[in-house]
Amino acid sequence: MTDDVICLHFSPSPFYAYFLGTAPLSFPVESLGESQIVDTNGAGDAFVGGFLAQMAKGEGLDARVRCGIWAATTIIQRSGCSCPEKMDFQ
Repeated sequence: MTDDVICLHFSPSPFYAYFLGTAPLSFPVESLGESQIVDTNGAGDAFVGGFLAQMAKGEGLDARVRCGIWAATTIIQRSGCSCPEKMDFQ
């Protein structure tokens, strides 16, 4: 499998990752209540940061996407582009 991947997410549907010439892979995305969403600025950047951090560690697509989703979900529950004191991605 190649690292050439296209990632798409149209809320509230699942997250999709496509490798050239393969069927799309679907990943669940936690649904947040409107009151939990504080600021969506930086959500895409947070996803990319989480995805690339796992890629740099040599992790597979599953861990990359899960970390990206975790980072984006975490960042939209905070004001501005800030991180919690304790990171709990597993």
